Amino acid sequence: MRIDGPFPTAAKERFGPRSPARRIVFAFAWVALIALLPARLWIWQLPSAFALIFVTRKLGVSFTALGKRTLLIWPFVGFTALGLLGQPEWHLRVGNLVLKAVLSIWILSLLTQTTSVIELIAGLRRLHFPAIWVELFAFLVRYASVLATEWNRMQLAREARTFHLPSRERWRLLAQSLGCLFIRAYERAERIHQAMLARGYR
Repeated sequence: MRIDGPFPTAAKERFGPRSPARRIVFAFAWVALIALLPARLWIWQLPSAFALIFVTRKLGVSFTALGKRTLLIWPFVGFTALGLLGQPEWHLRVGNLVLKAVLSIWILSLLTQTTSVIELIAGLRRLHFPAIWVELFAFLVRYASVLATEWNRMQLAREARTFHLPSRERWRLLAQSLGCLFIRAYERAERIHQAMLARGYR
């Protein structure tokens, strides 16, 4: 997700060709169309796939990066497929589920790859999303980045000190690092909560 980029101007706030609000509406409408298409009409998902290939090439987005993002859905798809096991047309249902999930993640990944966080927040506000949802989204993005940086520092320090340890000890230290990260995240959340209360949030 792009975090850089200038603050949106008044012109960008409108529903112009490059308006973040327009891109958000288009992306979610496309995802809804894919999700609502009946399983027996799966062949009509192919135009969406070809269109996404064309758009990805046009925008210059890496297919490798998009492929890595789709890895996040496979555990959920696997559990859902197990839940459908034994039902009529199991293969059709599971194949349709995988196709819809991949295409939906692809669309949302293109949206986040080509739109900065600032533009996304401006677009959500332009679409009159509830203010608390927009603020929570902004906090999530901001502090997810902070925690990712903290985790990278801990990982670098751990690797610098444990390159002679056996695999079992490395897994134990990894678990301890995750515990430390959780504690730091909890403490940071408490400080943010107190700061928000001091600024009038309720």
